[in-house]
Amino acid sequence: MRIAEVLYENIDTSNLPKIINSTRKAYNDRGISTYDICNGECENFIYDVMRQLKRDDWVEGSEFQIVETLNFVIQTDEYEIIDWDWDLLKKHWNMSPPDGVTLEQMKLLAQYDPTHVWLTVGTKHYDAEAPNGVNTFFELPFFKRWIDWAKTQ
Repeated sequence: MRIAEVLYENIDTSNLPKIINSTRKAYNDRGISTYDICNGECENFIYDVMRQLKRDDWVEGSEFQIVETLNFVIQTDEYEIIDWDWDLLKKHWNMSPPDGVTLEQMKLLAQYDPTHVWLTVGTKHYDAEAPNGVNTFFELPFFKRWIDWAKTQ
């Protein structure tokens, strides 16, 4: 998957944290830690969450998307990652580099390709570690760990 998959907007989000928590518990009960969900099982996890949200009367729209890291970077024709797409992030997601990290550190982080898949609903970002959603994907614990690493480089 390389392009954000637009899903459907006619979904009740009030039960999203509950669905994420119960799906995470099911994974944990199978011996998959929350950390491991976000580091190898994230795509399967998000699709499992979406299956529980799905309703027969879904109407195609743009509120709900399953996205991945590669949706937000600039790549060469050979798929080498150059940097975050700051223009896209600012224009469409109102995102800037996080406080306390340099653009050079963020560029290095992008080039290390921290692959992750998560769900966006409106302006919020959700995964197994953020069932209540966060305002930018850099606030997801997965990315916070990578940003902490980048700060040491």
